[in-house]
Amino acid sequence: MNRRRFLQTMAAAGPLLGQRGAKPNIVLILADDLGYGDVGFTGCPDIATPQIDSLQRDGVWFTHAYSNGAVCSPTRAALLTGQYQHRNGMGQVILVAERDKGLATQAVLLPQVLRNAGYATGIIGKWHLGFEAKYLPTRRGFDEFKGFLAGNIDYFTHRDRLDNRDLWDGERPLEDDRYMTDFIGDEAIRFIDRHKAHPFFLYLPFNAVHDPFQGPEDRDTAGNAEASRKKNRTRAVYKAMLESLDRNVGRILAHLDGAGIAENTVVFFLGDNGGIPQIGRNLPFRGSKGTLWEGGIRTPLVARWKGRFPAGRKAPDMVAGMDLFPTCSALAGAALPAGVRMDGVNLLDACMGTGRVQRDTLYFLHGKQEAMVSQGWKYLLDNEGEEHLFRLGEDAGETNDRKKQEPQRLASMKAAYAAWKTDVTRPASDDWEKVRRLRTGTELRIYKRGAAQPLAAEMDEADEERIIVVLRNAQTAIAKSEIDRIEARPKGGQSMTRETRTDTGPGFDPNAARPQAPGSRPSVPGGSSSSSVTFSRPGFETVYRRRAGQP
Repeated sequence: MNRRRFLQTMAAAGPLLGQRGAKPNIVLILADDLGYGDVGFTGCPDIATPQIDSLQRDGVWFTHAYSNGAVCSPTRAALLTGQYQHRNGMGQVILVAERDKGLATQAVLLPQVLRNAGYATGIIGKWHLGFEAKYLPTRRGFDEFKGFLAGNIDYFTHRDRLDNRDLWDGERPLEDDRYMTDFIGDEAIRFIDRHKAHPFFLYLPFNAVHDPFQGPEDRDTAGNAEASRKKNRTRAVYKAMLESLDRNVGRILAHLDGAGIAENTVVFFLGDNGGIPQIGRNLPFRGSKGTLWEGGIRTPLVARWKGRFPAGRKAPDMVAGMDLFPTCSALAGAALPAGVRMDGVNLLDACMGTGRVQRDTLYFLHGKQEAMVSQGWKYLLDNEGEEHLFRLGEDAGETNDRKKQEPQRLASMKAAYAAWKTDVTRPASDDWEKVRRLRTGTELRIYKRGAAQPLAAEMDEADEERIIVVLRNAQTAIAKSEIDRIEARPKGGQSMTRETRTDTGPGFDPNAARPQAPGSRPSVPGGSSSSSVTFSRPGFETVYRRRAGQP
């Protein structure tokens, strides 16, 4: 249960926080489309990554780490929510023309949790979780945002594939001609300087080495899609892009040292999915970005906390990007969000070498593809609809299909996978899930079918078929089928509300961000903004309403 996991998390964090007497800063670096075998410590023979390698040398390398998805948006959703991305409707990548899509607004993001724990929160780089105002990082827990919203942009002109300008400072358009990888490095250093006196969380989702293929010396390809997406699609250009990423990682690490806060800062580095075919190197694994073969979902995850995490440690635990949510929460001494089912697990014991990660199974879903890794075995349904069974411990390259030799194991894994899939792909429109997530003690008004007045009650718990409440000092179960509507108000006194007001000046329409014809330029959020904070007792809001025709 969440409470048990939270207590375990805090127990792991307590000694570390107590030893140093202050909360550590957290820097989370995410590379884009990085091949598993494209860094020095995984055996890359032709690209130099000494700065990224230094994180492995000075920290902990999770040798059996996975991205949660095979493409960009899903992985980022899992990373920032600590949940399988499908719980929040983010099973597929958001395309540049899909202006109305975004990460579910009811999802609780890591920066929200850390900000409540006293952290300054910033994102510099690629968002890719929604274009509309309600989806923006500044509305999802980040105090500061400098970067872009789409899946990829020109590294020099900062325009997306529909030729929209896509570089932002908060919610204002930003004009800048820096090479994007350098821009992220520069702004990361400035963020550190602004916040080094107090705990900060800095999320650095670099766009490198995602296309367009432009190294720092390729400014002549600016705005030239033919050159940057086709002609320059070479290993040589990819090498220049990755080595630029490595240099900027080095600049950030050096600045932490120079500011005297390296020993007070935890740094994580990982990729969002496998490398692209022909250009990225995913060895020793099979497959690439967009597939659920190991090469599409394995990532070189490292964690460094100087003087705390054993240098050079190799952790064999099976972990995933979503595990960084509870891990960072533990580092911050922050409470996990109440009523939220956390799929990620805390990695601190594994980082310290004092314990193992309590997990034996991970699940993956991408389009028609399915995969499950459990106790050294992997079930895979590939993009062609063919089933496979591999024993990864002795066949990491997925070359020896064991499905004919192990039909019972295959059937058992498929059944377990089907149950997981049903659980995580529950329709987002099912408001009963909101009821199940309510915090114990939440004040409720329950409108039963045919009743003129609501029942005043307090939340205890709920399952698929009923809600259990405290009513007139007695515990009572009410069947879902008996309820027309449930309204909820959080338990407690005053609440703080932070409101951001945007000046919708000429040319700004927050409701205009909708799919448009290719080549057109849809409106995106901009204008000036201001914030205010008010305190009041939370009001009731409807969390469940019976649908027409529902039994």
